[in-house]
Amino acid sequence: RRDPKCWMDAYSIDPENRTQYIQALPVFLAGSKRLLLIMGPTYLTRLWTIAELYTFVEMGGHAENVEIVCIGGAAGAHG
Repeated sequence: RRDPKCWMDAYSIDPENRTQYIQALPVFLAGSKRLLLIMGPTYLTRLWTIAELYTFVEMGGHAENVEIVCIGGAAGAHG
């Protein structure tokens, strides 16, 4: 059995049951070496997305291991 190489929250959680997901968030992120944020214009308006970034850093992640890609008219989007 191999450990997963990529975990995507948008495809891995039930949006109707975010409370249970947020409780398990430290487990998911503790094993992560890097965090890729694909940030659209509403990313910073949702508390649970901010909680992901905070939890990554709190669980020992480093800012240099966070990559942010802005899409869909997000502030600072490249295109």
